[in-house]
Amino acid sequence: VGKWHLGYTYPNTPLGRGFDSFYGCYGGGIDHLTHEGNIRMAGDDGPDSMSTVLDFHDDTRTAEGGISSRDVSEAVAGLHSTDLFTDEAVRKISEHELSDPMFLYLSYTAPHSPLIAMDHIVSNRNRHISDPAKQQYAAMVTQMDDGVGRIVEALEDRGMWSNTVFMFMSDHGASVIRRQCWDTVGGSNLPFRDGKATFFEGGIKSAALVWTPWLAPSQRGSHSTALLHAVDIHTLLLAVARDNISDSVYQKEDEATSDLDAGSYLVSVVRGDGGPGRETILHNLVSGPLPRDRVVEYCGGMFPYSTDYAVLRYRNYKLFYGEGLASICDSHFLVTRCDVSNNMTTEVPRILFDLSEDPFEESDVAALHPEIVDFMVQQIERYKSNALDSWM
Repeated sequence: VGKWHLGYTYPNTPLGRGFDSFYGCYGGGIDHLTHEGNIRMAGDDGPDSMSTVLDFHDDTRTAEGGISSRDVSEAVAGLHSTDLFTDEAVRKISEHELSDPMFLYLSYTAPHSPLIAMDHIVSNRNRHISDPAKQQYAAMVTQMDDGVGRIVEALEDRGMWSNTVFMFMSDHGASVIRRQCWDTVGGSNLPFRDGKATFFEGGIKSAALVWTPWLAPSQRGSHSTALLHAVDIHTLLLAVARDNISDSVYQKEDEATSDLDAGSYLVSVVRGDGGPGRETILHNLVSGPLPRDRVVEYCGGMFPYSTDYAVLRYRNYKLFYGEGLASICDSHFLVTRCDVSNNMTTEVPRILFDLSEDPFEESDVAALHPEIVDFMVQQIERYKSNALDSWM
C-alpha cells in the first residue's frame, strides 16, 4: 500500500515482486489530491524530460492466477492519498483470514512534496504554527499519525496486535533546499547537516520505532543508539516468519539468522543484548563516470551522482572518498558546501568526520587520523572489487 518507486511495468511492479495486492502509486511521489506524478516514460528525451501521468493503481491477483491492474486515479480524485492509503490498510486488516500470516507494507507519500494538507487539520490542530510551509508539513504529519493510530486500532480490534511486529521509519531526511519541484520546504533535520539527496547525517539519519509484545522487558520504552541499516529489518522479519518469535529471537537466534547476509543486528536489539549494532555501513559506492544519457537533471539542478565517489561509515567515523568528491561538495543540493581543498595534496580527495565528537559534521579530521582513513579506503576498495558496474 502506498509508494512503490521500484518500477513502472511488470515484472518490476509489486505483484511481480511477490506481493498479492497493491494499492498506490508506482512513482516516487504524487499530487495528494489529483494523484498525478512525474515519471520518465519511453520516448521521453533529454536529461530533464519527464511525463506527468495519473498514477494511482489497484492491482490484485485473479482466481486464475493472473493479474488485474486498474488505474483508479480518476475514481479517487479529490481524496487525500494519506487517507486513501490508511483506508486500504485498515480494509486489508479487517478482511484478513486470521488463520493465515500477514505481511503489510505501507509506504505513505506524506509528507513528501507537494505540501498539501487538509484544511480541517490545519485549522484545528496546527494553526499555532506561523510559517505556512511548516504548518502544511506539520498537518501532513498529523494526518499520517492519525492513520497509524487507525491501523493499530484495526489490529487490536481483530485480535492481531498481540501477535504482530510493528515497525515505523522514514526513508531519508527532509528536503531542505527550495527547488523547482520542492517549492516549499517545511521539514528540518537540525541540528544535523543538510538533507535529502545528500549523504550527510541530515540526509540519511532516521529515527525508527519497533514494537512487538515479545520485546525484552528491558527494551520496552527504551532508546537504542545501535548503528543499524534498513536492511536489518529483513533479518528480524525472517526470524519472525521461520518460528514463533519467542523461540527464533530469544533461544534460536543464531540458527534462525546465521545464513542471512544482513546479520542479526536488529534481532540483537530486540533481544536486549546491548550490542552496538553494525560496525560498518556502506552508504554509497559509485564506480566510474555516469553515462550522459543517465545523468539526471531534476528540480533545476543536477543530482550529485555523476562521478566516482564512496561514502563509508565505520564505527564513529564517516569517510567521503573519491575522484568525484570535489563536484559532489559543490552540489546545488547542499545547504553547506563541503571543502576538499585541505586534502588536495593527497592522490584521491577524502573528508573524514568523527561523529562521536562532531555529530554535525563541521570538522574534517582526515589529516589527524591517516590510519583510520587508510583502513576505510581499504574497505571501500574491497567493496569495489566485488561490485558490478554501477550503470549496468
